[in-house]
Amino acid sequence: MKSIVLAVPLLFLASVPSGCETGSEVEGREPSVIVIDQFIGPEEELSLLRAAGDKLVEAFLKEDLDVLMEGFTEDAVLIPEGQPILKGKGAIRVHYRTVFDEFEVLEFGPTLDEAIIVGDWAYTRGTASILACRDNSHDDDHRFRQFSRGMEIWRKQGDTWLIARAIGNH
Repeated sequence: MKSIVLAVPLLFLASVPSGCETGSEVEGREPSVIVIDQFIGPEEELSLLRAAGDKLVEAFLKEDLDVLMEGFTEDAVLIPEGQPILKGKGAIRVHYRTVFDEFEVLEFGPTLDEAIIVGDWAYTRGTASILACRDNSHDDDHRFRQFSRGMEIWRKQGDTWLIARAIGNH
């Protein structure tokens, strides 16, 4: 079954707390499982990273391919589970065009567990739950829910954070 690569939705950074570390239990998992949430980096850079992620999530949900592609470096690499590695904006654009043509997102629930910035590089790690339908059919036979985990490596170019590498699995 073809799945939706959730590299972009995992970047939903609006809920990132300001520059602190906290521990939290993960809802839906056994109480003994603890995730250490980390948000480390200069506050101004974390804000810029949040804004870049918010822009990409909005573009993904609106299926705005041009704005979505603005969020990737020219040499970006996307590594989807069980699919060929996508190298460069051209391959990534084709991938997302196919996703937009074949699926409609009905619900989206991202979390961000970690964001760390060092100089002009950053990484983010998180999870997402997505309810989607195939062929824009809303009947139950065409709906599916996918849970994904992912990590993105970002590179700062000018004043903008862009995705340089992303990997996801479910």
